[in-house]
Amino acid sequence: MPLSRTLPVADATLVSFIIKVNGSEISNTYVVTGISVYREANRIPRAVIQVMDGSAAESDFPVSNEEVFVPGNEIDIQAGYNAKNETIFKGLIVKHSLKIRGDRSPVLTIECMDKAAKLTLSRRNKYYAEVKDSEVIEELASAAALDPDIEATTVKHKELVQYYCTDWDFIVTRAESNGKLCFVEDGKLLVKKPDMSQPPALDLVFGATIMELDAEMDARHQVTGVETVGWDPAEQQLITTTGAEPGLTEQGNISSADLADVFKTDPYHLQHGGSMPEDELQAWADAQLLKNRLAKIRGRARLMGNAIIKPGMVAQLGGVGERFNGKVYVTGVRHELQEGAWNMDIQFGLAPQWFATQPDVTHASASAVIPGIKGLHTGIVTDLEDPDGGFRVKVKLPEISADEEGTWARMASFYAGNNRTAFFRPEIEDEVIVGFLHEDPNFPVILGSLHSAKNVSPEEHSNDNFRKIIFTASELKMTFDDEKKSFTVETPGGKKISIDDDGKIIKVEDENGNKMTMESSAIKIESAGDLELKAAKEIKLTAPNITVKADAALEVEGGASAKVGSSGTCTIKGSLVQIN
Repeated sequence: MPLSRTLPVADATLVSFIIKVNGSEISNTYVVTGISVYREANRIPRAVIQVMDGSAAESDFPVSNEEVFVPGNEIDIQAGYNAKNETIFKGLIVKHSLKIRGDRSPVLTIECMDKAAKLTLSRRNKYYAEVKDSEVIEELASAAALDPDIEATTVKHKELVQYYCTDWDFIVTRAESNGKLCFVEDGKLLVKKPDMSQPPALDLVFGATIMELDAEMDARHQVTGVETVGWDPAEQQLITTTGAEPGLTEQGNISSADLADVFKTDPYHLQHGGSMPEDELQAWADAQLLKNRLAKIRGRARLMGNAIIKPGMVAQLGGVGERFNGKVYVTGVRHELQEGAWNMDIQFGLAPQWFATQPDVTHASASAVIPGIKGLHTGIVTDLEDPDGGFRVKVKLPEISADEEGTWARMASFYAGNNRTAFFRPEIEDEVIVGFLHEDPNFPVILGSLHSAKNVSPEEHSNDNFRKIIFTASELKMTFDDEKKSFTVETPGGKKISIDDDGKIIKVEDENGNKMTMESSAIKIESAGDLELKAAKEIKLTAPNITVKADAALEVEGGASAKVGSSGTCTIKGSLVQIN
């Protein structure tokens, strides 16, 4: 079926427009010199109105002085032909500016935005639990007094965190991760997957309805496929998913597969270090492939203004050659009314970049209060005695200054709290690794200490990695040996305590040859000199048999009394026995 060579606009001879503020038309004495309206996927619609204003003779600006174009007023811009107008923008006045140039008439510029702009004004933080992205988006849209029309997503998050970003940026990024686009239309938020199966809203033919065209096909944006990789901590292995082809009706006569074959690259690789579940990885892969396919052909077409075509619709291009003829997905429109003419540009195709890669989506380093510092840095410890009592350690970063003492840093610990600690401090001149809270150079944190070829470890490294050691500067040593299942505490003077599961022994010994050994068969106490047992009250020895042997002399003395007895035979024997 041949394409229509005219737009379905009746009697398009005389351009007309109406501007209503708070429901009332503005005065026809206002000289409106231009109106521009911008609508685009994943962006808030906006409009710009230019009005001649000001009298040099009277030094006054009557239009600006009136209450009509005050920020906060509601505005409705309608355009059409021969007074048959339709709304092309509804929103709020947000900006009122005056420009005076000596050689030109003063211009009052009024900027307007859809009321969805409220979503862009401040960064917020929030925890969500057991929710789908579509549910979060609907909640945020409703809170901003928008009318939500949200296509359901499938992934349900156990936890989802919005960190210091605007609600709008959070909405768009979550929608985009599910292969959906956001459209705002006069206070209504629509979130939906691009639909190329819908009938074209307009036929556009070069030489008839297309005034200008820019179109490009870029092989670099077409891929053989998409794979996403994430980590499964429960199984301790990678999860890999493959993006499903979106099945779009492709524009032109060169397919995405043909363009992807130009470089014959491996599938486009996305990876995430977190424990992203498989269904979320799959949605991510599908979204990336959809984005790439919609980026195959991008461009714009200029045509006569109309209120029919909007972002999210499909147009049919014709008369622009075999490479570009076909259905295009409209992702943006721009209306321009100026000098009695109404023209519009439609934007088709989609940028291949993710929305979150834009510079302002993620907050600035150090919240922009100071130039930030990124990554981890090497530091040298210079002082351990915090004058403010904050238990900090002074550290210098050689790349900032190797000659100064540096700044005070908090010290990370694997256990710390009120009157609780695992107290391990680096030594002065130790090399440490330093990070920064909020990427602010004024708030360093020492994350750990480092060995090097100069600052060597006292323990040889091996792949077996059986031994774990704490070894202090004065050579106090604690050793955990997983191979022997043993634990040893040693001092540099030779004192040692060993607990050994493999040898089934507990031993205490010193540098003098004194030993106490606990084994399965016996407990032995050996002294290289004297052995003294002393108690404030009693010493009791109980056993089936007790043997006391002295190689030279044995003396048993009771200060008050002494008693030797037996319920059986009692034998006192010697070469000479003296009693009293």
